Amino acid sequence: MALAMAYQPSTAMIVLERWEAGTMTRAVLVGAASFRT
Repeated sequence: MALAMAYQPSTAMIVLERWEAGTMTRAVLVGAASFRT
């Protein structure tokens, strides 16, 4: 991971941002589902 970030920092940041966005989306969906029930 560190090597990939050293060679391609921009790509690593894009992947990290996408992963964080996916995690946030899952958290929101799980929260909404638990709130409904």
